[in-house]
Amino acid sequence: MSELLVVGSLCADYYQSPPDASARLFPGGKGGNQAVAARRLGETVCLTAMIGEDPEGEFLLRHLEKQGLSTVNIHKKAGARTGRCAIKLTAAGEARIHGYPGANLLWEQKDWQRTLQLLEQADCLLVQLEIPPKFVLELLAVAQDWNKLTILNLGPPRKIELPALTDKTYLVLNAQEAYFYTGIFPGDSAAAQRAATVLGQKAKHVIITLASQGAFLASADSFHLIPAPHREVADSTGAGDVFCAALAVALLRGASAKEATGFACKTASVAVTGLGAQSVNPLTETISPLFP
Repeated sequence: MSELLVVGSLCADYYQSPPDASARLFPGGKGGNQAVAARRLGETVCLTAMIGEDPEGEFLLRHLEKQGLSTVNIHKKAGARTGRCAIKLTAAGEARIHGYPGANLLWEQKDWQRTLQLLEQADCLLVQLEIPPKFVLELLAVAQDWNKLTILNLGPPRKIELPALTDKTYLVLNAQEAYFYTGIFPGDSAAAQRAATVLGQKAKHVIITLASQGAFLASADSFHLIPAPHREVADSTGAGDVFCAALAVALLRGASAKEATGFACKTASVAVTGLGAQSVNPLTETISPLFP
C-alpha cells in the first residue's frame, strides 16, 4: 500500500465555554488533523511533528496512538510547550482561533535529516504552514526533485515566495488565504477563477475551498466549481484539513484531480457536523462510490 507522509503541527485545542464552565480540550493542529483523517480513510500514514514536554503533549500522543498512528516520529522539544489554540465558535459554527505555536516552530537540522529519510520512503507528501515556512519550502524543493506527489496546504497564510511547481504538486487554500496571496476574494466563480489563475502562474493544480459552496479547481487549463453536500454546521474547525487528507487519499488511489476534489468535498462536509477538528470519523457514512 502507498504511504502518505504528513509533516506538520500538533496542537491542543481549547474550546472556550461559557464563563461558568471549563474550557474543553480536543486534539488539533493541521498536521494531526490531516494525519488522523487520512488514517481513518484507510491510508498508511506517517506523521512527523514536534511537541513540548507537558501534559498536552502526552494527551496528543495518546490520542494519535488510539487512532492507529505511530508516534515514533513525534519528537519532544526540551523546555518547550506544546502548541495550543483557543477556539470560540460563532452561532453558525465558524471558528475564531487564537494560537500559540510553541514546539511547532522548533524544527532543527536533525529534524530536517530525519524528515528527508521519511520522505524518501513516502509516495505522497502533505505539508502546511503551521511549521517554519523555510523548512516547508526546502522540503517542497526536495519532494519536487524526487518527483513525489505533493499537496501544499497554504494555511495559515504566510509571506512566502513560491517556486514554480511541478504537475505533481497541488496547492490547496481557503477563500481567506486566496485573498491573502492574490488580493482577490473568491466570492463567486468568476472571482475564484481569477484568483486561481494568479496562483496558476506557479502551480499546475490549484484548489480553493469555499466552505458550503464546495471547492474551485483549476487544473490542466480547465476550471470546475465542485459542490459540497449541504450539512448542518456544528464546527468548521479542521474541515480544510480533512479536505486535504481526503484529496491525498483519492489521488494516491488513482483518482483524477476532479474526482479527488469531489471526494474531498464530500468528506470535509462530514467533518463539520461535530465539535472538535478530529471528532467526526468520515467513515461513519458512505461518502463516495469511488472508494468502496
